[in-house]
Amino acid sequence: MGYFFKDKWALTLGYDHMKYLMDHPQDVIIDGYVEPGISNLWSGQYNNQKSPTNYDDIHYENSDGLNYIRVELARYFDLLSIGERNWFRIRAQAAVATGAILSYNDLNFNNQFDRRTISLSGYGISLHPGLRLEFFNHIFLQTNFSTGFMHQVKVRTRPDHKGSYGKQTFGYIASELVLGYTWRLNKKK
Repeated sequence: MGYFFKDKWALTLGYDHMKYLMDHPQDVIIDGYVEPGISNLWSGQYNNQKSPTNYDDIHYENSDGLNYIRVELARYFDLLSIGERNWFRIRAQAAVATGAILSYNDLNFNNQFDRRTISLSGYGISLHPGLRLEFFNHIFLQTNFSTGFMHQVKVRTRPDHKGSYGKQTFGYIASELVLGYTWRLNKKK
């Protein structure tokens, strides 16, 4: 949902629902401390050490949602207009966004499975270039190529233990197709 505060500038609120699943088997880099007794496989101090994993030892996912709640600033560029009232227009979009990440985290570690641990876990920064086809000044079809950086600084992994958390950074690339309608609140005569 957005608002054109000028003809070619818009401020938009967005909600991107993504999913993240740990791949198995894989080698991971472990950094931090695992208290003795928490894990039969891992315990002790780790300093960026590589360790193999499999599904039975550890599984981590955000399949109920890694939700990127963002504010976007977009600039539109007119490429083609047809008709005296612009009944058909092609516009390009350049947009930048930032926002918070709301995680629904699942963790299976040391035979303890916790599901849907919710946390406000970090922030994201993203770019959204796109192409927009506008029909009759109201209906539009827009395709975007999105890329971004996610920094989850404190993902809660256990709902009943505040000291149990993870952190991660990653990038993403996505394509979007949007069908929408534009309301004109201030009609120019």
